[in-house]
Amino acid sequence: MNRVLKVALATAIALVTLVTASLAAERMIIVMDGSGSMWGQIDGRPKLEIARDTVKDVLSRLPPDRELGLIAYGHREKGNCGDIELMVPAAKGTSGAVLEAVQSMRFLGKTPLTEAVRQAAEALRYTEEEATVVLVTDGLETCEADPCALGKELANAGLKFTAHVVGFGLSEEEGAAVACLAENTGGRYFDADDAGALADALNQVVLAEKAPLKPAAATPPKATISAPATAAIASTIEAIWTGPQHAEDYLEIVPSGEMSASSGSRNYAYAAQGSPARLLVPAKAGDYLIRYIWSSPEGRTVLATAPLQVTDSEFAIAVPPDPIQMGSVASLAWKGPNGPGDYLAIFPVGNRDNGEISYSYVSAGSPLDILVPNVPGDYEISYIVEGSGERRSGITVPLRVIEGEVWLKAPASVRPGAAFSVNWRGPGNNVDYIDIVPDGHTETFGELTYAYVGGPEREPRELAAPEEPGTYAIRYLSEGAGGRRVLASTTLTVDPNAPEAAAQGLVEARFDVPPDFAGTPVTWSAVPLPGQPVAPEAWAMQEPVVGQVSATFEPGTYSVRGDAPDMVFAGEVTISPDGENTFMILPDETLAPAPAQTEGDEPYESIGMGEDTGYFCEDSTPCRHSDAETGLSFLLPAGWHTDFPFVYETAGGARADGPTMSFFGPAKGDAIASVTLNPHQWLSSNGPCEDVAMGVLCRFDTDDPDTLTAFEILRATLSLSPPG
Repeated sequence: MNRVLKVALATAIALVTLVTASLAAERMIIVMDGSGSMWGQIDGRPKLEIARDTVKDVLSRLPPDRELGLIAYGHREKGNCGDIELMVPAAKGTSGAVLEAVQSMRFLGKTPLTEAVRQAAEALRYTEEEATVVLVTDGLETCEADPCALGKELANAGLKFTAHVVGFGLSEEEGAAVACLAENTGGRYFDADDAGALADALNQVVLAEKAPLKPAAATPPKATISAPATAAIASTIEAIWTGPQHAEDYLEIVPSGEMSASSGSRNYAYAAQGSPARLLVPAKAGDYLIRYIWSSPEGRTVLATAPLQVTDSEFAIAVPPDPIQMGSVASLAWKGPNGPGDYLAIFPVGNRDNGEISYSYVSAGSPLDILVPNVPGDYEISYIVEGSGERRSGITVPLRVIEGEVWLKAPASVRPGAAFSVNWRGPGNNVDYIDIVPDGHTETFGELTYAYVGGPEREPRELAAPEEPGTYAIRYLSEGAGGRRVLASTTLTVDPNAPEAAAQGLVEARFDVPPDFAGTPVTWSAVPLPGQPVAPEAWAMQEPVVGQVSATFEPGTYSVRGDAPDMVFAGEVTISPDGENTFMILPDETLAPAPAQTEGDEPYESIGMGEDTGYFCEDSTPCRHSDAETGLSFLLPAGWHTDFPFVYETAGGARADGPTMSFFGPAKGDAIASVTLNPHQWLSSNGPCEDVAMGVLCRFDTDDPDTLTAFEILRATLSLSPPG
């Protein structure tokens, strides 16, 4: 027995010696994200601070014989896809140098992660020696490269190459887009959504022994799928399955040629919901696979598949992928015989005895609007064929209704009979309304006064307080399918001594860029978000400035944008009457500064605009433009476009004092908002004009809040400087 133990002990010592030798020989480079998006925050701390502290902690425990290096990207220049630097070559005893390099990084630029990983592999001589790269990124590739293809290329060409990817604060869809880099090289993808998860990920890939990271012959668990071989488009099927049922395992439907375990399919169901899994069939006919995806510590693995042929159908109902709020209107695309009495109907799940809760006739066309119940829960939508002497269900699909965002905000006390504004969030049906009732009133009728919300635009509603002092309730009432229901309420005190309703006083707010961008000239602007009792007036600076800027605003929430020569700073801020109101506006890689443009340019053909289109704002916030020919500059509202500016000139050579230009909003039905600078002829009956620095700005009469806000943005930001 002792001899056996001695032999076993000797064997163990030999194995440890081999593992230690392998571990010491491992050569690794960390590829660190230095892009501007690292200024984004998690739990109130910038991600770059979290990353620096985590790397410091991990490196303090790095074995001295580990060969470690560092490559950074996006940390020296803004907007440069070639900004990739080998800051520390892989060598032993480099923990101090790596830490110092990470601490010195600035976070400025783009995300060329694919090329950075390639350069890291080449620095490790991956075709000659075993090599490992650890990518830490908080964003996706922004330099037109394919990380998935690179993973396959490095795995095929390398002697023994592995890439691990740490997604820092990425969504599930974003993580799937970069996880393939790890999966295609036999590495692991780590989803790190906070400081603790980032530390765990780096501890595992930088400090842990190699064997747990790349199990040589791990046997995956078994799984089976039993499901229909065919199904109609947009229908729902049940797949009976067996498998490990881990928390993040799921079943999905993918095209038959899909090879990656991270497909990004929206036709899925989590295994945690049990067997059978209810899966929504794609709306396009063809050959598909039902797959069981095992989310193991080493990544996603396909454990089982079953073929599925999706066929066209006489009937189909396509439910929007986004959650549907109770009491709202759902827009449903449908396919069916379109008989004169056919309709779509909503029923409680498994209970049709009492008839439908809501319905709409298909004669209104596809997509069809239908009022959903104002009680959250699971329902069914059916296409009902109203035939001659018969009624039948052509197809039935599930419908999930959620509570959504519902609230009221109003003054706590007002004087008797005073008018005041109520901010609200809710389903926003045209028939929904806000009322005032005595305190304790529980009926859905008998209101003292009311105002319809008027649709989903969420503009404040004006109400008049009761004349009798006392305590009252302000309520949001939904007229959703199934009956009238109170969705939210707040207390109102009517008091003769309450403060008079008055315009909100202005307060000062200050904006600045992060310290890493100190010295950058920035042109600032701020636009109030709709749906709040704030005048729709924009604020903008005509010239770029360096350093902190300040201005006065009504309290409220604003979209702030700062345009620098080669990048954009953007964010939403809430300015409060009693707050410090000093805001650091972070860089936004998704927004690009609009270049100056001349009449010879044709940049908008790709989006289907005509040759008369001068400028267009594709961003979600207003875009700054400058016209080199006329010297005209302005902030163009999101979604708006213009024609080319010009200066009127008579046949005798007389020129107008200022340029003329038209601005057009996005289409709303058959209507397109229009604003004109210095129109040649303008009838007063068209609408009002206001003086601006270079002439007059005119708009057609409208009460559309988006158009009014856009007009104020243009009025506040139009400026004229010498051409060129």
